[in-house]
Amino acid sequence: MSDLRLHTSNLGIPLQEHIDAATEIYMVVAFAQVSGVKELSASLRKASERGAQIRILVGDYLYLTDPDALDMLFQIPNVELRLYRSKGRSFHPKAYLFRTIESGTFFVGSSNLSHSALNHGVEWNVEIPSNVSEEVFEESVAAFHELFYSEYAQMMNPVSLQPYREEYEARKDRMKEWEVAEHSPVYIEDDSITPTSVQDAALLALRETMAEGRKKAMLVLATGLGKTYLSAFFARQFKHVLFVAHQRELLLQAEKSFLNVANDWKTGLLLGGESRNQDTADVVFASIQTLASKQRMEQYDPEQFDLIIVDEFHHSAAPSYRRVLDYFQPKFLLGLTATPDRLDGGDVYALCDDNVAFQMHFTEAIEESFLTPFHYVGIYDEIDYSQIRLINGRRYDQEELLAEQLKESVAEKIFKAWSEHHQSRALGFCSSVIQAEYLADYFRRQGVQAVALHSQAEYDRTEVIAQLKQGQLDIIFAVNLFNEGVDIPEIDTLLFCRPTESLTVFTQQIGRGLRLSKGKTHCTIIDLIGNYKNIDKKLALLTTSRQDTVSSLPTTIDLPSSCTIEFDLQTVDLLKKMVTRSSTRQQLLEQNYFMVKEEMGRRPSYMELIQRGEYSIDAYRSEWKKLGGFFGFLHKLGELSEEEAILYSDVKSLLVEVEYTSMTKSYKMIVLSIMLKRGEENWYKPLKASEAALPFYDYIKKEPYRQQIDGKTKDFQQPFHQQRIEKLLLRMPFDKIAKGPFYVEDETLHIEFNESFRNLTVYEWVKQIVDVRLHYYFSRKAKG
Repeated sequence: MSDLRLHTSNLGIPLQEHIDAATEIYMVVAFAQVSGVKELSASLRKASERGAQIRILVGDYLYLTDPDALDMLFQIPNVELRLYRSKGRSFHPKAYLFRTIESGTFFVGSSNLSHSALNHGVEWNVEIPSNVSEEVFEESVAAFHELFYSEYAQMMNPVSLQPYREEYEARKDRMKEWEVAEHSPVYIEDDSITPTSVQDAALLALRETMAEGRKKAMLVLATGLGKTYLSAFFARQFKHVLFVAHQRELLLQAEKSFLNVANDWKTGLLLGGESRNQDTADVVFASIQTLASKQRMEQYDPEQFDLIIVDEFHHSAAPSYRRVLDYFQPKFLLGLTATPDRLDGGDVYALCDDNVAFQMHFTEAIEESFLTPFHYVGIYDEIDYSQIRLINGRRYDQEELLAEQLKESVAEKIFKAWSEHHQSRALGFCSSVIQAEYLADYFRRQGVQAVALHSQAEYDRTEVIAQLKQGQLDIIFAVNLFNEGVDIPEIDTLLFCRPTESLTVFTQQIGRGLRLSKGKTHCTIIDLIGNYKNIDKKLALLTTSRQDTVSSLPTTIDLPSSCTIEFDLQTVDLLKKMVTRSSTRQQLLEQNYFMVKEEMGRRPSYMELIQRGEYSIDAYRSEWKKLGGFFGFLHKLGELSEEEAILYSDVKSLLVEVEYTSMTKSYKMIVLSIMLKRGEENWYKPLKASEAALPFYDYIKKEPYRQQIDGKTKDFQQPFHQQRIEKLLLRMPFDKIAKGPFYVEDETLHIEFNESFRNLTVYEWVKQIVDVRLHYYFSRKAKG
């Protein structure tokens, strides 16, 4: 019997292999893009020429299907193509079925027909040979044809395609109206603004996450996809709304966007001396600096707002945001960000219960044509960053850095790179006011129209931006002003004159150049690359693989469609040394641990390290397993006291079993959490199935998302039944956890007694592990 196979990338390769051999080819996908059809069109054409039967069903849901992709498909001879007219209801199947004379195979998973989904996108697809189950294979073929010939499936040809193309273009025109509105201070007085397809998908995800009983969520959307408008559409279902941001410009722009969506809203502003109508408004736009003052905040009832929206949510780990989020108790909290990178510290994910309801990275947005492609040029930076002191392991000492940046040779290198590669309107990013002024002066001496714009500049910011748009300026050198909130779609060149210390800032700054604009074909990114930290993580951001780091130099094939990447020879030599440096993952995790410890001023807990560190929980757990888990890692680092080290050696087998026992469901950890709730003096004592039944049932039923994930069986669909749940406990978690120090006897779960279990420290250690495992189990399952 052939084996099942899981494909997490490059699905296009096995699909093409099966197309080349099949006599029958059936495909059903939620949407199709030109980039995806191009991947398979040659193979499909050859299959058609040899007489294979080809039937393809594509959905129209949210108008994500490009009519040009449909046009390309029915240009292939003998392809039967139908469009599933969903009429607004969800349509999400992704399946590819192939039959040969001898056998069959089908793929079911997450990949639609797009270049990203068939190559480097984060996708899961299972390949199932028919001999695994002939019955299921035939059921899948029958299910396909039931959809293919349903009343909703419209046969596609040049005539029937035209109405869909008109609908698609109308939606695109509405997107353009929205783009104009986003950059215009003029209110739109009708109800013509509607969500874009991306916003529709995000709104659907928010509705689903609320239906699951979630109270908090984060949306991660690339700059340019309309986070503020999206939040306004979402806010229509709430009575009292609080919108929080940290810049005046963000608040005023947000207010305009909300009024463009619904001009019947009463809006108010809480912004120092500019405050107005904040006590009578439906929607209050509040500066975090003003709101976070104790006196001002406590003028509001903690439950006054039904919805709180936090813009640029990656700032929310700061103390001022924490005070506000701890005080208010809204029905729902929505965080908006383009990039919540773990590298920049702060438990941002924890503030939304690790619930990322929807995300679209800028590389994916480029792939789907929502943002413009980039042409990245890496230029060698002669500054030796290894000689510059790092503060707290994260930031370069500004005085030492500036001493290097103000050298004539450095300015000359930057100017040469800009001269060779720039297009028409450029934005240069600097790390300090002095550097920005120095470079602007150097460029002006070379005959270039350049201005330094920063918080201390005497220029009128609006006037300077207008001059750049009109072509009267060649380049603006900026310090922090253009990371957030200010959009100039006409910018077609970005010049990075500073090391990448923050991936969040780097991602935001790239976003400044990716907005679509008339006549703009791409954005040129000129980046000075030195031997600074995080270069492997920075380059990974440009690729479609969505990996944390790169281990080799990325090439154009690793990027979104129509994007390019190139490096000068010195940079190639430097990067080859840096991305293959000798530091092991274990060494990096150790450095990361001490960085988090220094930041917190104490030894972090298991949860704190996972949430504040730079790496995913999987990276930590895979490296720690050979050390005996998290506490084995602490032991190796010498972070346990002498007493703790003795305890760890005594209870290691228990800790390792709890931390690394497999979890196909949450049941084992729920049982352990029930034991722990009995307190430090009783947690390790035997637990009867009869004692655990009700709290086990209640834990699953308490939150709709838990029931949705692990409570779909009949045991949880009916009122609590003692005997039924007892049988479930004995059949599943009790039986499955009975390894190592655990065993079951007389319908009771036991732990082989160890005198050390009486120690409060051991209780706390086990609790830390169980809390982390439950938290991340449900977070991951909720994301699908």
